[in-house]
Amino acid sequence: MTDSHEGGKTGRFFCSEGGREALGSDPGTRNLVFSPSRLHVNSAQGAVVALTLVAALAIDAGCSKSGDKPGPDAAASASAAPRPFETVVPGDEEIRPVYPADAGPPDPIAQRLCDAIHELPAKRSAECCKTTPGFRATSECVRTLSFSLASKAVTLAPEAVDACIAAITKAHEGCGWVGPRAPGAPIECQGIVKGTLKQGEKCRSSHECAEGLNCFNVGATRMGVCAPPRPSRYACKTATDPLGGYLSDDTIDAAHPECVGYCITHVCADTKPVGGACKVAAECGPNHACVGGKCLGTPLPNRGEPCTGGECVKGAACIDGKCGEPRAEGEACGSDLECRGLCDKPDAGAKTDAGASGKCVKRCEGTLPPKR
Repeated sequence: MTDSHEGGKTGRFFCSEGGREALGSDPGTRNLVFSPSRLHVNSAQGAVVALTLVAALAIDAGCSKSGDKPGPDAAASASAAPRPFETVVPGDEEIRPVYPADAGPPDPIAQRLCDAIHELPAKRSAECCKTTPGFRATSECVRTLSFSLASKAVTLAPEAVDACIAAITKAHEGCGWVGPRAPGAPIECQGIVKGTLKQGEKCRSSHECAEGLNCFNVGATRMGVCAPPRPSRYACKTATDPLGGYLSDDTIDAAHPECVGYCITHVCADTKPVGGACKVAAECGPNHACVGGKCLGTPLPNRGEPCTGGECVKGAACIDGKCGEPRAEGEACGSDLECRGLCDKPDAGAKTDAGASGKCVKRCEGTLPPKR
């Protein structure tokens, strides 16, 4: 029990195990939520904040004013069942991750894929720049993906992993790719983890849901539910997918959409029509590109096709008006966009033609391009 000053009066609070829920069930009280990391006061506010903080802590711990002491029924209902989708062991109040810390032995196929996505690029970059590989999320990738595979929530074909590894290996040949535009996971690695869970089933990641379904309300310690995308004005992008960040899969938003349209500033909105104003391709809908500030009725051009507004599908470069593979180290270039790494062009003061070419080079982190 603790004292609190409110509106010039002193009241008493009775704390009980029900905590916040017991308070929330009483219409005569209010829940107070505060974040110490967001608490900013000046010297004149100090005394008031100190008193308010004591009261807030008491209330947040599960207190109510004297005269409103919750009875046995209220306390019982507050501490009864766990919140929806929480991973709770009876008799154990410890918060647990949806992917257990001890997820069992690594799955060999998960190990191979995660090594290719995280280890190979880091080690190749270190070799090219004569440094030591930095942090890699390989172990977390293996842990989470292994658990999803073991629980039959996802499938992963060995031949798809083979193709992905081969593509990553090829993309990181030589050192010309090293730079701020280092290649991400190639197209052969996209969408190869297939979800098996149906609508209404609990999930740990959207990758675990069947195509077309999203794992809504999922979190690091909270199970979600597979469900279809939501219409306009619903909240979106408010949770972190515990597995999605480790797979480098750019298809997750298209294969497991949160919105019928697209998500902007955490709210679902309707897609723009062809010819409508846009800033990013997501506003234009699936397989529609945003070029020159307008939605096209077609996707960005692929390799071998004419460039549209100087843009190409991910991984390709617009060179001489046509989409193709980015140029390798040592090849002639006119801009950084043409190279796997960077385009090292002559000094601005050099006496060259306006259209003189540079040379594609690597650029290690924290260094400047070499001078020619």
